[in-house]
Amino acid sequence: MKYGIIVGSILDTTRKESYINIGDDFQGWAIFCLLMEMGIPREDIILISSSELKSYVGEYIALPINYYVEDHSRYEIFPLSPYIIPIFIGLHYRCGSVMKPEVSGYLRQWQPIGCRDEHTLQTLRNNGIEAYLFGCISATLPKATERTPQKVYCVDAPEAIIPYIPQKITDQFELENISHIVHGNDFIPEKRKEILDGYIKKYSTDAALIVTSRLHCVSPCLAFGVPVIAVFENRSDRLAWLDKLIPLYTVAECEKINWKPEVIDFEDVKNKMKQIAKNKIVETIQKYELVTGLSFYWENRKKSKYGNAFFEILLRDLKITSNRFDYIIWGTGAVGRNVYQAVSEMYPESRMVCAIDTYALGDFLGQPIQSPEMRYQYPNAVIFVASYSGRVEIESLLLDDGKTKGTDYVLFALTTG
Repeated sequence: MKYGIIVGSILDTTRKESYINIGDDFQGWAIFCLLMEMGIPREDIILISSSELKSYVGEYIALPINYYVEDHSRYEIFPLSPYIIPIFIGLHYRCGSVMKPEVSGYLRQWQPIGCRDEHTLQTLRNNGIEAYLFGCISATLPKATERTPQKVYCVDAPEAIIPYIPQKITDQFELENISHIVHGNDFIPEKRKEILDGYIKKYSTDAALIVTSRLHCVSPCLAFGVPVIAVFENRSDRLAWLDKLIPLYTVAECEKINWKPEVIDFEDVKNKMKQIAKNKIVETIQKYELVTGLSFYWENRKKSKYGNAFFEILLRDLKITSNRFDYIIWGTGAVGRNVYQAVSEMYPESRMVCAIDTYALGDFLGQPIQSPEMRYQYPNAVIFVASYSGRVEIESLLLDDGKTKGTDYVLFALTTG
């Protein structure tokens, strides 16, 4: 089994230039560092784009998730691809207080869910999902050991805060405004890593002080052991865990800011976070590596053409020229399902309007199962006879109706589905 790391989205609002939020890369880097600490070989780690989380097909991957799912249709990623085994380390979820059944059901399969913030924790618990508050994996990055503080970085800081920075600080250190939103047209993984490395050096080595409104600047910088002042236009509940470590100021509270913040020592907490994450990864691998490996062995093959006889019968016996027609399937067992599959593939513009079976009840592929008399409601529909045991009797009824074989009905007289 491979290990995955989510690569954040590349966004394009101008249609001329794309941009990324480098905070996504800090989270991915923290997961990479954790996997390296666990002794996972680099060749067993693959990058997966956030846009592939529902559609990914390939070798099964164990995917640590410290990721956001927000209230916009393109962010609803659950359920994930069946080839992804999720490890929920620090989920951030904001898609409403009442989850869709398919989402809550999916998350329940993988509980307990580690949550990045208290809002997510309460949302999951209110939907009957076992959860706990973990924080952000970026807070587990290693403490910097070689620092040469020389700059104060204002990272997407509110403009209103700048005049409040004491002159003693600006006299001693150069002030530089930077952003976590990076614009460009070249965001291949190697380029993203180069950009991230630049930010890591700024924060872990060069920064005397960080003033920021970015969650994924506060969290890594605290981990690096850098003094941080967090100040926001709006104190979002995305931050509802960080105030355990530092004050979360708003612009209206500029005069209350302590401009000599202490370096926060929370190495014991970081170690607990890392141990929890490692335990979840190990438990998941132990549970799924063998079965997914076997499944992938069987799945990864040159596949035969299945149901070939159904396609051959359609090609040989169906004598209509239109690719768009209504049809009835008479017989809702395995043969009927394979007939439906073959017709859907060969004639995608066709439409099943009725499913008939003398003995079965319930639904058949979204259609209520009806009695044979219902065929009269669709006089122009082609009838596909998918009952081996009843084929002689059914054909006799159709001939009595004045139907013609090939144009009005086709027999799928197969002994098996």
